[in-house]
Amino acid sequence: MISDKLSSETLTTLFTSIKNKEFSGETNNLEFKEKYGHKNYSEYMRTMAAFANTSGGYLIFGIHDFTQELIGLRDWTH
Repeated sequence: MISDKLSSETLTTLFTSIKNKEFSGETNNLEFKEKYGHKNYSEYMRTMAAFANTSGGYLIFGIHDFTQELIGLRDWTH
């Protein structure tokens, strides 16, 4: 379902799938974060390094980790 390229079509497919609850949770190439914070930068880098060392992946902010609910980003500066 998810292609290798980060195109508009890929993003539309990905977010439609998330909205329709077609994912049962995070996978080896898909990870959700509820919010973005600079203090968690090293955690994000570890995730991206793991993706880079395997088959790639997506780290998506603004989605609840466990419920996969689209919540958006509110205050992402902390």
